[in-house]
Amino acid sequence: MVSGQLQLLASEVLLEEYATTFWRPKLAKLHGYTPEKIPGYLASIRALTTVIEPPPCGLPAPDPGDQHLWDLLAEVPDAVLVTGDTALRQSNHFPGRILTPREFVERYDL
Repeated sequence: MVSGQLQLLASEVLLEEYATTFWRPKLAKLHGYTPEKIPGYLASIRALTTVIEPPPCGLPAPDPGDQHLWDLLAEVPDAVLVTGDTALRQSNHFPGRILTPREFVERYDL
């Protein structure tokens, strides 16, 4: 959060995806994550996140494995998705709400 202006939002599915990603050996090595520290990182993310379980929105995501993200975006109209996933970014759904990390930083002047 920056000055209380931003709120992290996730579903349980997304939090599980984060957990899986943190434990990937290549990512852990790249960022210096150790088995002792990963649980704390994940606990911090969970503590700072509003967790919701949105209903299916009926709008298919570009990748069925990302449907939970589409459901979150549909449920929370002012939410944005920050991602490097090209297929998600190239979607015509949710215009202006699917941003690269750079676009996010620039938009919110971080």
